[in-house]
Amino acid sequence: MSVIKNLHYYILIFCYCVSTAVAYGQNQVEDEDRKSVFSVLERDRDAGYQDKDSTYINNRIVDINSILQIDLDLGIITSKVASNTEGLPAGIGEKISKLTKALKERKQVLKAFDSLLKSYDYETFKEIPKENEEWAAAMQRSAISVVDLWDVSSFIEFGDPNDKNVSSRPGPTYQRAQIELTRMSEEVEVFADKQGIYIQFGAWLYSKKNQNTPLHIPGFDSIKPQTPYEVDRWRILPTKEQLAQLQEASNLAKENKDKGLSVLKETIDIQVVQLEEVLKGQFNALIDSLDSQAQQIVDDRIKPITTEIASFKENLESFKNDVKQRISYYEDLNIDSELSVIQVLTRIESDVDFIKNDGQALLDQATKLYDAIEKLINSTINNVDALEEFAKNIKNQLKIWLDTTLEKTNISKIKELLKGTSVDFALLKFSDKVFKLSLKDLPKQADLDLYTAGVRQSGDRIAFKFEITSKEKTLYTENREVYMFRILPHIESTVGVIFADPLARTNVKTQFQMAPYYNLILKGLWDQKIRRKSVAYNRIFDWGIGLHVSAPDFDGDDVPELGAGLVVSILHDYVQTGAAINVFTGDPYWYFGLRLPVPSFNIGSIPTNSN
Repeated sequence: MSVIKNLHYYILIFCYCVSTAVAYGQNQVEDEDRKSVFSVLERDRDAGYQDKDSTYINNRIVDINSILQIDLDLGIITSKVASNTEGLPAGIGEKISKLTKALKERKQVLKAFDSLLKSYDYETFKEIPKENEEWAAAMQRSAISVVDLWDVSSFIEFGDPNDKNVSSRPGPTYQRAQIELTRMSEEVEVFADKQGIYIQFGAWLYSKKNQNTPLHIPGFDSIKPQTPYEVDRWRILPTKEQLAQLQEASNLAKENKDKGLSVLKETIDIQVVQLEEVLKGQFNALIDSLDSQAQQIVDDRIKPITTEIASFKENLESFKNDVKQRISYYEDLNIDSELSVIQVLTRIESDVDFIKNDGQALLDQATKLYDAIEKLINSTINNVDALEEFAKNIKNQLKIWLDTTLEKTNISKIKELLKGTSVDFALLKFSDKVFKLSLKDLPKQADLDLYTAGVRQSGDRIAFKFEITSKEKTLYTENREVYMFRILPHIESTVGVIFADPLARTNVKTQFQMAPYYNLILKGLWDQKIRRKSVAYNRIFDWGIGLHVSAPDFDGDDVPELGAGLVVSILHDYVQTGAAINVFTGDPYWYFGLRLPVPSFNIGSIPTNSN
């Protein structure tokens, strides 16, 4: 039970970190949305967006089968044009945005006014003054949105000077606002035509393999849509690939059935040896080399930077001591439970992260030291090739070691798992099939149906690119990426090996026995909001519950038995645990499975999915 308690402790800490990251990311997205020339509304296949929930607008993540409704904001587009050209009235973009928003809310405001007017009861309000005050306050709140329009232009407030019957009531005010919006929009369109300004807007399917495919957005291009493809939500039967992987898992379990957790220790030992190699052997060689070269720079000619040199030596020594302390953890490791496996993996990732951050800081300091020495040499010291060579060696040797270490310990894979790779928007070029649209011809809304995006997988992205161009130059560019995951309720199937602990007497020689499994896990039932906000949540936490089927061999006769039960999956199936029953004997057993996050760890679960 202590194992389970400790596991719960780790999960709680992880949940806190995820929630903090999500909150920070959400605030950043909201800040960016205020300035964007276009918004993206996710119209999911379950029609949850119809509840007017704002969580469906401008998310970083959408369901992989949704329709993306793209709305362009002419006001913000005008502001971008005005800020990069001369000739448009000041603030015209903001005024267009304000009028556009107000006219969208017109029906709701007029309905509220009408309702309030009908609810006025002179006799009741005369007897109960408090209700009269509440009615007046409600009327004032509704009137504010109308009065605010008067600030846009005098025409909206006073109308045509020749019209003596101008009404300040909401209905006529909105009519004048519509006229003013049309006039301003036409003014901007005429200006843009004279300046030769045009707009291009495109989208690409950006796969996890960094392959990009141009997509069709109706009204913006003549690109042929991809073959319609729906990512399966309810696949129950295993795919051909999974059947092959299940056989591989079965062979793996059979070969290691009497090893218990020692097979995990053997696998982790390989990683530990690699880590020790770069932290001990190669690092000590680097330190010895740098120490030796550092002795050569005790020279009166470089007194102006002796403080920087001393600081670098001190930080190098501190880094060296930290590395030695971390290496001591891996001596005489004792891996005897699934918890110790998780602890070792967590420690390895922590140490790699330390190398990445502190090592990079040391490299930055060495680079600055090199620049300082080179500058000093160029200005005051001549014929000191050895000194310059020393400074260059410090920088280059440290960089080579750091790059080698990060490559061997797969920190790039860990970073990719957490954050994904960045989209190189510079490589995304508009083809001749993307229209060059004037403001007059620009569609205000378009739908990108992800069914027409072709074959895609969870974690793939849609990359959007919006450009405003004049005759002379590009005036404004806006890039945005939207991740696609399976957000709505769905079933995922997983294949791999578990470590089963029989609770009854068996012929198993170790506490745990390896066995192949096939799980059907239900996800996305309770956590859709956070799935739309956090890439890390989808890539790592991604929990679910479901049905478990495995084939242990507890009696040791090389004939697999059938086990069935329940499974709880967390950390994107890296950790799976549950209880099952041996169908043939009725004996219960509990189990855990690991899909280890470092790619070279290939014991525990075969990475796969059913989409």
